[in-house]
Amino acid sequence: MSDRRFEKLLSPIRAGVHDLRNRVIMGSMHTRLETETNGIERQVAFYRERAHGEAAVIVTGGFAPNAEGMFDPEGPRLDDPQQALSLKPICDAVHQEGSLICAQICHAGRYAKFEGCVAPSPIRTPINRYSPREMSEQDILHTIEDFAQAALNAQSAGFDGVEIMGSEGYLINEFTVTHTNKREDEWGGSADNRHRFAVEIVRAVRDRCGPDLLVIYRISAADLSRAARPPKRSPRSPARSRPPAPTF
Repeated sequence: MSDRRFEKLLSPIRAGVHDLRNRVIMGSMHTRLETETNGIERQVAFYRERAHGEAAVIVTGGFAPNAEGMFDPEGPRLDDPQQALSLKPICDAVHQEGSLICAQICHAGRYAKFEGCVAPSPIRTPINRYSPREMSEQDILHTIEDFAQAALNAQSAGFDGVEIMGSEGYLINEFTVTHTNKREDEWGGSADNRHRFAVEIVRAVRDRCGPDLLVIYRISAADLSRAARPPKRSPRSPARSRPPAPTF
């Protein structure tokens, strides 16, 4: 690829101790290949082909840091060190093609589709039949530890980094948004308190895994929660005239 329009995009860059052959990242996709027969082999073929396309960094679909964080009972997890090692062939295949690979760690929070899902506050999402249990202080501390251990398990399996899923309304995002966090302790209320969970997870991952692991934190540009949307005008209400657009 020699198109000068993309010269900067396709040029190498260094991230920590890692040399990236360009600045292209393949974002996470939930393929569900892990639930198929010969799931590892299927994932090896899938990610090898993407690495062959020369994306510098590939991000996997989401792995839960613990049982409560799974999307459903069949969802993949990273809390078992031995099970994590079974993913090593995926990392090896991507490395053979010259790319790096990061494991996404995602806690589904109130979107987990089973009884016993958890959230910062017991507020059910309209698209899930199950109401979440409000996390205790001990639950929160254990979950932070679980994120750190999942990252270490990924590192031991050969992943070059992790992507911490702090967006799309999953557990970490649920802590940061007032619509889903009604807590009155140190994990809710002020902006600093609502972001404490995310900050402590990133800190724990870095402390556990050292400076060489790539750490990506994924954040939403907009939360798109129902409370953040402007109210709909009643059909009986007369339409208001709009002010003229400002001229700059």
